[in-house]
Amino acid sequence: MSRLSVRFELFSVVNCTVLSVGHLVKTSPDSCLTSQMKFNTTCSFSCPKGYQLQGPSYKHCGANGQWTDSAKSVSCKGETKITGVSEKTATTVLVLFILITIAMAFLDNNECTVSNGGCSHKCVKRPFKNIF
Repeated sequence: MSRLSVRFELFSVVNCTVLSVGHLVKTSPDSCLTSQMKFNTTCSFSCPKGYQLQGPSYKHCGANGQWTDSAKSVSCKGETKITGVSEKTATTVLVLFILITIAMAFLDNNECTVSNGGCSHKCVKRPFKNIF
């Protein structure tokens, strides 16, 4: 009976768990993200143009039911909350916004110092009144 037990263990199916990766990571085969994979399966990872892969480029299902580099996460660097905008473009827009805000502060005059702002009542300064 022990001989049968040993044979069963040799032919038992070894599966690795479903993989989890960052939302922009392209996985091949796709089933790596939806199904347990059999021993000796390799799952490959890549990123869309403009993004850089962070972590291993593949994971292999071992005889022990564990993925190689199982502790390492897989993601794409350069992900931004604004879809379709690169990290460099988003930074450039932010810098321009800050520079324009600073320039506008210098252009803003204090209407309260010029004829009480043309008002007969108490003048209250409103930033950027003459610009917007």
